Amino acid sequence: MKIFAYCTEVAGKSVAKATGVYPLTSPPLTATTLDSKMLEGYDLLYFRLHAFKGGERWYGESLEVASLPKAVRGVALKRWPALDRLHFVMADLGGAIVVLANCYGASSPLVQAMYKAGASVVIAGSGPNYAAGNRVMGADLLVQQVIRGLQAGKNIKKALRWARMRLLLTAWRKPDRDALGFRIISNGDIR
Repeated sequence: MKIFAYCTEVAGKSVAKATGVYPLTSPPLTATTLDSKMLEGYDLLYFRLHAFKGGERWYGESLEVASLPKAVRGVALKRWPALDRLHFVMADLGGAIVVLANCYGASSPLVQAMYKAGASVVIAGSGPNYAAGNRVMGADLLVQQVIRGLQAGKNIKKALRWARMRLLLTAWRKPDRDALGFRIISNGDIR
């Protein structure tokens, strides 16, 4: 199985542990330096970037800003545009499965762009999704288990069910409980 991962610089370690691949991160990549062709030729794409409700652009975050005290972080926060609709308009996803860990992923206008680019399935959660730093929890644990299910020969629906069963074991953790709400977003759900 060929896997692509793109995430904030802050999430790089946990995304690597979850997916088994070294992810591209933003920064240093940005919406202007990411080539749409980089998204092609994969069986599964995993995105863990920042997103805002209704936004058509996703953002990265640096380790430098994340290391600041919380009181200062909001003032100093610099989020780099990491990806937008144009990347999917110009890409051929060739039937790939997409797992989207961004906040408001289920309602993102980019989901429709992914389907138009050839995604076979998009899995996402609604509302703000909870990240877990460098630990494989929440959406990272979900994608890890989806990958394991697919590698074991399960179809995507069974692999997602398999992943949810694993999350039930640790649903006392807020990120894992949140990831239980991830579902397959049908092509007609987003307009």
